Amino acid sequence: MTQNKALRWLKQVDGSIFHNSENNDENAWVAVVRTPAPQGKAGKIILAFGETLSAAANAAEQEWETLWESFGASN
Repeated sequence: MTQNKALRWLKQVDGSIFHNSENNDENAWVAVVRTPAPQGKAGKIILAFGETLSAAANAAEQEWETLWESFGASN
């Protein structure tokens, strides 16, 4: 996933991305995404970590897809 695609996906799902900019020794990114609540079930919060923005967003998207499959829904 490119950085631009990652940012578009995060915007599409109303997600956020955070970077650990205070510690120059570590490059940590966290994507935070909330899934919509499927009928009769609670929504979920996804926290996905990566060494790059793209890696964190990609991990969040994979978890998003896994959750939707478990709910019996498609994106």
